[in-house]
Amino acid sequence: CYMVLSSFFFCVMACLVYAGKLYEPGASVFVSSFIRLCVNFIFVMTHALITGEFLRILGDGRPSLWLRGIFGGFSLILYFYAVSKLGVSESSFLVGASGFWVVLFSPVVLKVKNPRSLWFAIAASLFGLYLLYTPHYQENLFLAQIAALCSSILSALAYLMIARGKGSNSAFTLV
Repeated sequence: CYMVLSSFFFCVMACLVYAGKLYEPGASVFVSSFIRLCVNFIFVMTHALITGEFLRILGDGRPSLWLRGIFGGFSLILYFYAVSKLGVSESSFLVGASGFWVVLFSPVVLKVKNPRSLWFAIAASLFGLYLLYTPHYQENLFLAQIAALCSSILSALAYLMIARGKGSNSAFTLV
């Protein structure tokens, strides 16, 4: 239930960013990112006030928690840029490749071993990503497509940092 709600609100957020870009074409993606940061901050602080759990916000102090925030923040900035140039559907589809990057990077980051059959799937996925980027290549959109790709990589790194930090941090802290 929470994952569905999270997906829904992420979609609403992307639509609002795109609508904002249509309404104010000169608006910076940094403004959208700052507004998103403020909304998140208000939500977290309200929850901390209600529950009295201010110290849990800081987590255990390990680097993975802070890296999750850094990777996630830069991922959102790049995603908002891609949404403003490509629209919601294409940018969301390209950023959705983050699962591929999670599988690719998990042996290095999480020290797990991928079976050999998975490496074939990774190669096929890489070819699929190539196909996603080439059919409608337009020079003026290429930078936005690269931003979406980088956003998906940074999202994957943020997800992997969550996996690293989940043993010593609560779900509230990770959010």
